[in-house]
Amino acid sequence: MELDVPMEGKPGFTLLNGDRTGIRFVNSIDDRLIMGNNNFMQGSGVALGDFDGDGWCDIYFCAIDGTNALYRNLGNWKFEDVTAAAGVGGAGWHSTGAVFADIDGDGDWDLVVNTLGLGTHCFLNLSGGRFRDVTLDAGLKSQTGATGLACADIDGDGDLDLYVANYGTLAILRSGGRTDMKQVNGEWQASGPYADRLRLVNGRLEEVGEPDVLYLNDGKGRFEPVPWNSQWFSIMTESQCLPRGTSGWVCKCATSTRTAFRTFMSVMISKPWTVFG
Repeated sequence: MELDVPMEGKPGFTLLNGDRTGIRFVNSIDDRLIMGNNNFMQGSGVALGDFDGDGWCDIYFCAIDGTNALYRNLGNWKFEDVTAAAGVGGAGWHSTGAVFADIDGDGDWDLVVNTLGLGTHCFLNLSGGRFRDVTLDAGLKSQTGATGLACADIDGDGDLDLYVANYGTLAILRSGGRTDMKQVNGEWQASGPYADRLRLVNGRLEEVGEPDVLYLNDGKGRFEPVPWNSQWFSIMTESQCLPRGTSGWVCKCATSTRTAFRTFMSVMISKPWTVFG
């Protein structure tokens, strides 16, 4: 079905509401969660991909507070909520980002989902509109505060590797957290459960994020993290970095023949999702 295009006025988009598309997803959040952890204000992402192979682009929405949603594209700007049947709801996960990717090389789109506090989850596409959670078998089990993610063949072996950007499970200082301090060789250092996230700089306590992770795929959908001092990373000079004031995060993953760049952005919280055609 084609959209009616006005003969006059400026080029642009036509707003399609939920009554027209069938998409009812709203990324809302309880204020009490924000009061306990400011990182919930980062928002959530969305993934696009033809998971059922019918030629139409389907949509997966991440919920920072609630249940994620998978909408199957029926064509003619109509979508059907198939979350329960597909088994990809992830209720209560505090999901932040997702990507459709063929991680096991069988030709269909699998699904990878990031969360705040439960790390990265992996769903294998079983065909027939169903997925299976294979996070443990895929080697992705963690409890990090993961946000953005991207897939690319970093090592050139023909399969998709995975880069996960971790932000932080908890906003320690903004959420009223505290830590003990101790002197080591005359310098004050944070101790306790948040020791790896806090540091004293010029007499001021600063919070740092959790380290990102690059996972190499063995070709069968099993991932192995690689260390930061491996050959897959190179250090960027200040002149190579983004201009000051640029939003988002960028990582450079280099091999002898290619360079992959990963950028990501968050979407706003508490706004109903709409489709523009």
